[in-house]
Amino acid sequence: MQEHYNAMCVLASSQADDCLVDAIWASGSPFYFRDLADMRSVLEPVSKVITKRATDTFANFQNAGEHELRCALITAWVSADSDFITPIKAILAKTSPSSLTAVYACVALQKLGDKSDELARFSNKFLSNNERRFSGINVLSSLREKGLPLLISYLETVPVKAWEDLHIQVVRHLALYGQSHEFAIEKARQYCIAVHGSLNPPYDIAAAAVDIELRELVRERAFEVPSVSPPRTVCAIKGLAKFDSKRAIEAVIFHLNKSFHYERELCAFLANIDPENAITLLFELAVSVERGSLVSAVGRALRRLKSADVDTALEAAFKSANRHRRSVAAELAGWLPVDRLASQLATLYEAETENKVRAAIFDAHTRRRNEVAVIELFAAFKVCPAENRWALLLSIVQLGDPILLNDPDDNLWIDTALDAVPFKYRHFVKQEIDLKEKKLKS
Repeated sequence: MQEHYNAMCVLASSQADDCLVDAIWASGSPFYFRDLADMRSVLEPVSKVITKRATDTFANFQNAGEHELRCALITAWVSADSDFITPIKAILAKTSPSSLTAVYACVALQKLGDKSDELARFSNKFLSNNERRFSGINVLSSLREKGLPLLISYLETVPVKAWEDLHIQVVRHLALYGQSHEFAIEKARQYCIAVHGSLNPPYDIAAAAVDIELRELVRERAFEVPSVSPPRTVCAIKGLAKFDSKRAIEAVIFHLNKSFHYERELCAFLANIDPENAITLLFELAVSVERGSLVSAVGRALRRLKSADVDTALEAAFKSANRHRRSVAAELAGWLPVDRLASQLATLYEAETENKVRAAIFDAHTRRRNEVAVIELFAAFKVCPAENRWALLLSIVQLGDPILLNDPDDNLWIDTALDAVPFKYRHFVKQEIDLKEKKLKS
């Protein structure tokens, strides 16, 4: 299955349209690949000569088999040819919402950029079918404001005690929009009060409601030990911050002292909710806990804070009489851009007699050199010939920190280099970064 998917992606990304369409029709697989159109990354539609078989199938769809219809629909959404929208709508009107063909048709319309009321209404029919419900929610969510009333109506019909993870995803989606935000808060509140055993409750949304019972529950969950569900704990801490930021900060420190779970998220959260005190709090955690992964998480979080304050704090720690504090400060400095604290690190290295501190300074220099190289590779990637892009991307992934490369708030966010290139590069680099990030967690 994976080999088949990879082969299809290669054909799409190579713009080998005739071979790609032949492969779609030759495939006996019941699966479909949503991102083939993205992999093709061409605004120009596929030639109508190449897609003629799909056109003929749509014209005579009532006599076509299920497999033939699905192949035609996949061809249509890969084609980027909006002329297919009208015949696909005609098929959808005659297709049962319980069928897989109906799902293919909705995905095809979605990929072809259709935002019509017909697509919204038909996708809504999926919601009453357990096997198709996910597809309906996916399409309605992609319709943004147009899909909100239908998603609200759907949630109203499902008792909160019967909710699954998919329903919580809908609440999170609704919370993103002003017109459905208050509704999402109220439904999240109802769920959190009714279902105490949930491992992934939306406390962070529900906590915006003024509800004494809920707030007591959120406080309890934020300090839960042992944490039955780390994601639940993080949501509770984020919820707690909405009405008691002081206790939320205490909860962050409490859990970072006890567990490695969600270190990066909690350190970044602390930097966001208490930027004035976060430098001191994070540095003291890195010194006292003595966990390598936490020091790295603190280093990444310090990049979010005011540079002058961070530099002042670390420079002061360089002069500490305690070698461990000097060592941690040097390691944290390695996470900062190369133009910061460079001379101070050099001075510390020259005067330092402790091997542990000197090793930390050496590692810091190595990390900073890697960051310089990544920035230079970014610049080269944006102007290089197409044949050199793969090698440059691979070098960026190998040298860069995967967390920072994936962080839209960081200047190393790799998407800034991928904006003007075909989707295939983004697809490749995201896979490689995800693999590297998984190795960090293991």
